[in-house]
Amino acid sequence: MIGERVFGRARPRSERLRRRRRAEANQSFPRPRRLRKNATRRNRPASRHRAFPNLGLKLSARWITIPMLAIMSWMLMQTLNGPRLWVQKPDIIGTSIISPSRIRSIAGINGTYAFEVDPRAIVQQLQALPEIASARVTISWPNKVVIEIEERQPILEWNDAGTTWWISADGIAFLRRSVVHALVQVQSLERTLDYPRGLDPVLSPAMIATALALQENLEDQSLLFYDKDRGFGIRDSRGWMAYFGTDGNIELKVKVYFEIVDYLEKSGYPARMVSVENLKAAFYR
Repeated sequence: MIGERVFGRARPRSERLRRRRRAEANQSFPRPRRLRKNATRRNRPASRHRAFPNLGLKLSARWITIPMLAIMSWMLMQTLNGPRLWVQKPDIIGTSIISPSRIRSIAGINGTYAFEVDPRAIVQQLQALPEIASARVTISWPNKVVIEIEERQPILEWNDAGTTWWISADGIAFLRRSVVHALVQVQSLERTLDYPRGLDPVLSPAMIATALALQENLEDQSLLFYDKDRGFGIRDSRGWMAYFGTDGNIELKVKVYFEIVDYLEKSGYPARMVSVENLKAAFYR
């Protein structure tokens, strides 16, 4: 203090008190020591994450992704090249007229991948056949294909000048595939049917109904004949031809025909033809 006064640098009392308190505080709380750079591992704080061992390689996501992609590509190629996804032989259900082998040939999917099969395209191809009314294709994992067929059922067997056709209830004709005895037999000595093209009907509903009604009302007649000008007819066992036309009330026509037959038998007239095509103008000759 004497020196400070001598040199004119005397400090106030308040400043001297602050310096004294600061010195006492430093002695009560000593400053922590700094760790040396080469401190042992035991004195270092524990790391939260364990690092990869240093093997001389820098690991990255690319080194892991490339092998995984290679393995997955190899597995995919093995699956595609194996027979597990190939369609070997589709199952065919509901066929009696068309053979299952023909259905498989039209579908054309043997040996292809199941995921490449287009059900809609197969249905369109099959339903373009006159024998098939509808078709359905079902695919099941991994390679099972089922083709369900609903066929048109024939009700008439029409011998058209040597070519035999089956005709369904909607008038669509297709070639005879086998022998069915329950069908109504019709024969025309000259070609009368238009050549069947696709799904166009060859007979009108009225003509089909006439043929069925004649077979029902003339049970003793196993064969009907067809003439372009006179329609459906029969060959009577008495030696004449009888014609009934292509439409109208067949039950009434048959009744009138039998009345004419009774008259001819009683009169002994040697008729060669009887026509009831028009009920208002029935005749014999």
